[in-house]
Amino acid sequence: MGKQHWSSVSLSGSFLERYLAKTPPGYLAVYLLVKSVSPRKKLPVAEAAQALGQGAAEVLEAALFWQKEGVLQVEDGEIYLPLVETLPPRLASRPQYDPQELSMYAAKNEEIRRLFAMAQSYLGRYLTHNDLSVIFSLRHWLELPVDVIEVLLRHCTEQNHRSCRYIEAVAIDWAESGIFTVEAAGERLRLTGVDFKKIMAAFGQSGRQPVANEEKYMKKWLQEMEMPLPLVLLACEKTVEATGKAAFAYADKILQNWKKAGLQTPEDVKREQMAFAQRKKEQKKPAEKKPATNAFGTYAQRSYDYAAFEQQQQARLKGEE
Repeated sequence: MGKQHWSSVSLSGSFLERYLAKTPPGYLAVYLLVKSVSPRKKLPVAEAAQALGQGAAEVLEAALFWQKEGVLQVEDGEIYLPLVETLPPRLASRPQYDPQELSMYAAKNEEIRRLFAMAQSYLGRYLTHNDLSVIFSLRHWLELPVDVIEVLLRHCTEQNHRSCRYIEAVAIDWAESGIFTVEAAGERLRLTGVDFKKIMAAFGQSGRQPVANEEKYMKKWLQEMEMPLPLVLLACEKTVEATGKAAFAYADKILQNWKKAGLQTPEDVKREQMAFAQRKKEQKKPAEKKPATNAFGTYAQRSYDYAAFEQQQQARLKGEE
């Protein structure tokens, strides 16, 4: 198999409880292999089979099993992680933890002690019971790994968001989006921290944060449609030129049309626009007028040299004299 960019794999307790004892080892191996490849990388069945020492039919069978479970996707002989992995159902709301329970966990679990100390360091204050409950829930309820929680805390505090309510909202979004590795968290932060800002600037909205519906559109363009960022920025600029405002729905239609046309770069768009303009120009060009014809015009016209004809006639008359 070609050179791959591997990443660490984190398996939640609920995943292990649901699949570990009941799933064939070969199926688990396929899942771990695909998940360990860099985010959204598509892995051909043949390459997976070679890496695992399995037959291609066995790998495909395992992949189709995970597809039914909503964990992997299979398309055109390639296996990949869906953008939003279907996870075992979670509790509708955060559980309530009493102080004694939290103290017990901290006393018996080194990971939880490290988590509380890390959170206190990032937030820069002594943690209240509510703070501890939220931080504990990120690991216990949402099942985010501690290293992912650290990335989240660092990001929130660097953006001057130290409210546990805000931190919890971001954590829920990550959990629902299947972000359970440091690599996936880094990709999400790059997306929301850099690309989103560039898109908002292209719309002339660099002075504010995007609202939920705007984020939904941006995630659709960059993740679901996988449109290159330069093309998205161009669509935003054309939207403002045409509408005079940040009309996300208008830009969405532009990008859908470009996607259908197979356009991938601003240069592709420029060439397509030039070709379209040329076609319109040719359609508007007036047809050449044919010479008007009459009853005599239907016959072949002859060319006569009248001077020569006159000389011939005069010579003939002289000869007759």
